Amino acid sequence: MRSFKFLVSLLFLVPAFLQADHHRDYADVEGKVYKKVDNYIHELHAEMRVPEQGLGQIVLHLHDRRHAEEVTVESLGYFYKEEAGRTVVYVVFPYKTADQLAVMKGTYLRGSNRVTYFGDAFLAPASMLGDDETLAEHVSTGGCGHLASFYFEERLHGRDHD
Repeated sequence: MRSFKFLVSLLFLVPAFLQADHHRDYADVEGKVYKKVDNYIHELHAEMRVPEQGLGQIVLHLHDRRHAEEVTVESLGYFYKEEAGRTVVYVVFPYKTADQLAVMKGTYLRGSNRVTYFGDAFLAPASMLGDDETLAEHVSTGGCGHLASFYFEERLHGRDHD
């Protein structure tokens, strides 16, 4: 249970995900979150609710089927950067204590058949909230502890050629 709460304090996306399975003013995107605890890779089912046109916060719902626990957490903010020819999305969530943040950093890829968002989540000081450049640099240069890895995917209807 402690590892689940550890992950929950974690975790995403860009408004372009909204062209996938579209609801009224948000999209729900399915995924998985992975955390290694005591040499065991713990898997959580995840769903991200992404606001349309970037208006509003991202909501992450995690379901630990092994321990029959569920948690929902709302982001504190998100931003993206172009890095090495790809779009990198950063989503910031509250963590266990007020002086810490969980930051998801992942590659966002969009094609004609699917949209994916995958990467890692890190622990960062809460003092960096609102300073996107410093937070991105801190996460990218290894100044943060690794919390988990994640993978989200939405197939675009009628366009999968695999």
